[in-house]
Amino acid sequence: MISKTGCKNAGSNSGKEINTTAPNSIGTEDYEGLIREAIRTQLRCPICGVLDDLEFEHLSQLQYQVLHHDSVSRSIVLSAGFCAFHFRRFRKIATSQTSARLLHDLCEAWASNSLPSNSDCVLCSANAHHENFLVEALVGLLREDRFRQTFEESIGLCLAHHRSVESGTKNEKLIHFLRETQQKQFKRLSDNLHTLGSKRFFDASKQERAAEPDAIEKFVGRKALGA
Repeated sequence: MISKTGCKNAGSNSGKEINTTAPNSIGTEDYEGLIREAIRTQLRCPICGVLDDLEFEHLSQLQYQVLHHDSVSRSIVLSAGFCAFHFRRFRKIATSQTSARLLHDLCEAWASNSLPSNSDCVLCSANAHHENFLVEALVGLLREDRFRQTFEESIGLCLAHHRSVESGTKNEKLIHFLRETQQKQFKRLSDNLHTLGSKRFFDASKQERAAEPDAIEKFVGRKALGA
């Protein structure tokens, strides 16, 4: 799994100019491996978890490349920068020097009226690319009995990715499993929230204390807890 370490560093490819405005190239088996690892290690929607890790790697590359390669900064400027969510994430990971450089270039583009009228956040576009393959990978993995059991015992999917995975298959048995599993997972959260509400926070179990943020993220996905 991609490690969220060295956020102010660029990683192994930092010195070489790369196309950081395009999605990283990942094979189908790699997407499946990332989903398996997320289910095993992350107490959250596995697709949200993988997207967060891929996005962090992308941001780690961008924050270095913007400062050292003019073409990367120009590419982001031509996309009119990031959406509000990803601007906050970029500012959180980037140095003040990097942030100032990118914002300067964007302000200059606005001042000269040279921004395109229609553009997409480069990180949202990359995430949409990865998301399609992650949904496809999860649909394939859910054909395995052992994985289905692991998935059933996990927190499961947020509502948005639940709908995406359902739409990604025509297998009625799998759709029934997804809906039934989602109900069971919500019932576990409901039970933990009920118990949490009847005791002091520090007397609650780890699962009970996690139920509140888990429920919010289950409803609205990975942006629930902000940037």
